Amino acid sequence: MLLGSGHIGARTATSLDDWAPLTQERPSPSLDALPALAGQSPANLVSYNPGGQPNGPARGPFTSWFRYPAGFSAQTLETCLDSVRVTRGSRVLDPFAGVATAGCAVVARGGEFIGIEAHPLIAEVAALKFACPREPAGLLAAGIAVLARDGHRSLELETTLVRSCFDEPTLTQLVKLRAAIKASRSPWRLYLKWALLAMLRETANVRTGWPYQRPAMARRAVVKHVDRRFLERLSWMQADLESRDAPANATIILGDS
Repeated sequence: MLLGSGHIGARTATSLDDWAPLTQERPSPSLDALPALAGQSPANLVSYNPGGQPNGPARGPFTSWFRYPAGFSAQTLETCLDSVRVTRGSRVLDPFAGVATAGCAVVARGGEFIGIEAHPLIAEVAALKFACPREPAGLLAAGIAVLARDGHRSLELETTLVRSCFDEPTLTQLVKLRAAIKASRSPWRLYLKWALLAMLRETANVRTGWPYQRPAMARRAVVKHVDRRFLERLSWMQADLESRDAPANATIILGDS
């Protein structure tokens, strides 16, 4: 199955309808504050720092969409690409593509990338990075529209594990956002979904490391405000998509290398 080259495959790696019930955490700000936030440029949103928490090291294009556990630093990657002289016209095959961090770096150098990834969910986000939306500026607007929807908030169907990973106010906001995205008919639904998925580790009040959870080890959540972080993540994604001036020469293959 091929994903990428400006499109997602005939059947996406995972359906919104297949999402497992979510989880719990801290109160989110009122939607009354969103119009002012939405009026800012993506650059201003990227600099927004919820709760005074550090945003971590400087990010490169397409590197902050989802934190994959088998990752490596951008500097290490660039050193590896330099060592094998990857330049314009080079072709690189990555049999363990993950979220295509290597692929994005190869494409940025003008090379061709072929990635193989066995995990359907991870292959999906990798393919999204190489899609070429016509108007990337619509992504943030789609996120604002989703936040304005009155989604389902009940926690009755959430599992014990999920409930143990978040406090109730935060979990309520996450569940509401999940329901609103699932009900949306926006062409940006998959991007909205990934902005939400990427927040789960940040908003958990126990130690988590996808795909593993350690609910017995409490911690302070890195992100307090679900709605604002959601828009911030969308602004990162939008800025990355806008930075690419031509379709990516890349293909993601969903399969076992």
